[in-house]
Amino acid sequence: MRKNSLQHDAYAVLKLKDFRLFLSFRFFMTIAAQMQSIIVGWQVYELTHDPLSLGLIGLAEAIPFLSVALYSGHIADRFNRKKIILWFDVVFLVSSFLLLFITFKSTGIIGKFGVLPIYLCVALSGLARAFLYPATIALMAQIVPRSLYTNSSTWSSTIWQIAAMTGPAIGGLLYGFFGIKVAYIAVIVSMTISFLLLSNIKSRPVPAIDGNETIMQRLVNGIQFVFSNQLLLGAMALDMFAVLFGGATAMLPVFVE
Repeated sequence: MRKNSLQHDAYAVLKLKDFRLFLSFRFFMTIAAQMQSIIVGWQVYELTHDPLSLGLIGLAEAIPFLSVALYSGHIADRFNRKKIILWFDVVFLVSSFLLLFITFKSTGIIGKFGVLPIYLCVALSGLARAFLYPATIALMAQIVPRSLYTNSSTWSSTIWQIAAMTGPAIGGLLYGFFGIKVAYIAVIVSMTISFLLLSNIKSRPVPAIDGNETIMQRLVNGIQFVFSNQLLLGAMALDMFAVLFGGATAMLPVFVE
């Protein structure tokens, strides 16, 4: 009886301390990523006044992301998910610090190399995000009991959507009212908070897997599973096209100006 009542309690999963920490961590991590994306877009367009330069930002992030997408999932299966996230939180922080450093006119980096260093920093953050996403989803599955997984997915999705909407707004307001340096510092602060929140989540052991299976076999099996499951394939294809066409918002600086 009690088990059934917990399953129908919308707030049941929030009674888990580690899940509350996880939600807070994911909120601040998403806020940081969304703020950085909008700030970089405005900065690059302000320097170049070229719409193509905005498209190249997405390309700079997509190339490293797609290059390691399958491998990052394999890493999330084989190693401690919390440690993976912590390490690539640091990688993302490094990219944010570099963007802040590049912004200072005293360094003369932008004057000498143009926006190329910014694209390199974006590529570094794209690499970090490629490893962060699968490890984050896998960690949530370890934190939450199977009976509450649907409940946890609802909360996780809701928090992500809130952060995805407010992040660009906060980044744009900080950039417009206080300048680019303050905006990048806010990204660093938000990512640091997410790092500290994650540090307080209890580590979980890596699930046992077949040690005789090679990485190539695992990748092939995963691809075969997706294409053999029409429901899963359709959902993933729909999400892919939504992301591709939703990326048109990156062109907003052109129309605002």
